[in-house]
Amino acid sequence: MLSNNKYRCSMAVIEGTFIERYIYRLTEDFFVPFWTYTAFDLPLVAKNNSSKKDIRKVKKHALEYIVTNDSKMIDDFYYNMHKPMIQTRHETGSYDFLYDEVKETMQKKDNELLLVKKEDIFISGVLIRGSEEIPELWKNGIVDLKYWDEGAIAATYIYAGKYLSEKGYKKMSFGLVRSFLNDGLLKYKKKWGMTLSVSSKRGFILKPLISDEAEDFFINNPFIYMKDHRLYGAVFINKCEECSQENYVKLKKQHRIKGLSELNIFSLQKEGFHQCLII
Repeated sequence: MLSNNKYRCSMAVIEGTFIERYIYRLTEDFFVPFWTYTAFDLPLVAKNNSSKKDIRKVKKHALEYIVTNDSKMIDDFYYNMHKPMIQTRHETGSYDFLYDEVKETMQKKDNELLLVKKEDIFISGVLIRGSEEIPELWKNGIVDLKYWDEGAIAATYIYAGKYLSEKGYKKMSFGLVRSFLNDGLLKYKKKWGMTLSVSSKRGFILKPLISDEAEDFFINNPFIYMKDHRLYGAVFINKCEECSQENYVKLKKQHRIKGLSELNIFSLQKEGFHQCLII
């Protein structure tokens, strides 16, 4: 069916695991994992203007924090911070089933809730899943989006890093990110110097069927793909000639992330992909 391409589809997307990957994948196809894992060195260090701006916001609005495992405060966080924020992002769907998972998880040793407060009001928070090696910032939330620009969510990362560093940890995780290099959450976490590693064995094969018609998708959606159990970045341009030294530097700054074995620059041609550069 893919070979005949009766309906003139520009691209096929095949969901699955390694089995489907080896059955359907050709050399020029990409296997994109659903999620990749993030880790950060502690203490967190602001290395760019965006992360420095977040720190200034937290100081300007005099945000403070506490850490607790009080069950009532965890309930309040779930229903008044986390759940409303998720429902705002995703307008359809029910998330009530997550509460039992949250309640069970937070009863375990070393799992804590960090709450950010402004004056006497708790405005945001994050659940921390403890670990002997790399604790994870599991779920965060905000009581009202008006506090976003005051650094409420940024403060959950900054103060969690401070708290865990003081406890002696050398690394922490910000959880999972989607495998698309222009994804907003990935770009936000990237500014704190994250390192990526393989997490999801499930993903999807991207198989261009009519390369020149699939061009817009690939150019506008650079992604992370997996090959031989390692992660790579894929960025697409119209023609190899476009990759001047200036463009090369720009692409490297924009998309290179620790944990990617290589950042590969491809051009799309009728006969398939052509690799222009390896960064």
